Amino acid sequence: MSAGTDGEDPDHDELADGEPDHELTVPLYINMDDVSEHDPALYLSIQQNAKRYHQLFGDVVDSLIVRKLGDREVSSS
Repeated sequence: MSAGTDGEDPDHDELADGEPDHELTVPLYINMDDVSEHDPALYLSIQQNAKRYHQLFGDVVDSLIVRKLGDREVSSS
């Protein structure tokens, strides 16, 4: 998630207000060098199962969005 020029999350206000843009898209980057430093076995597993981990990260992000927005309808792209 990118930060604004003041270090704040530019999309935080939209989520906090409970009325996010209908097509709000925020990139999420996973730095594999950081993963490798944190857990070399996880790094290798991600490399060998990229499709599965792509789906797993997407599922986790979706669940975090639902938790943040509550029972409001969330559409995934």
